[in-house]
Amino acid sequence: MTPLPDAEIAALTDPQIMTLTLFGEARGEPIEGQIAVACLIRNRKDTGRWGGSYAKVCLAPWQFSCWKKEGGAENHALVLSMAHELATSPQVPEDILLRQCAWVSMGVIGGWIKDTTHEATHYYAPKAMKPLGKVPNWAINQTPVATIGNHLFFRGIK
Repeated sequence: MTPLPDAEIAALTDPQIMTLTLFGEARGEPIEGQIAVACLIRNRKDTGRWGGSYAKVCLAPWQFSCWKKEGGAENHALVLSMAHELATSPQVPEDILLRQCAWVSMGVIGGWIKDTTHEATHYYAPKAMKPLGKVPNWAINQTPVATIGNHLFFRGIK
């Protein structure tokens, strides 16, 4: 799929962008893992460092691999396909995992779901690193504040 036109991205709401980010980043996680990634997105928004809206945080350059082809072409194409559907159709896609991610997004954005990450603003999935065992540069010598699902969560990263 070709990149979405800017108008389609602009047509998506903060909850839709967050839902798509959760779908792309954490759909294979248990719901606790999806909640943790959503809380991290809220924590980033609250700092203002990545932008003042959920959409700006999710779409910030090189922050969430699902929005970059280089982060995994198949996953990226799936996220763009779902984004196109959300932007151009009044119907919510029937995908059960997308709907669960939407429920989590609304709960976190609405403040009904409390932060489970201890104010984390960074995370990664060790099992997804290539080569296996690689650690992101920002995580070297850092101690995770939480392990939820297959992700390690960190705070205080500059």
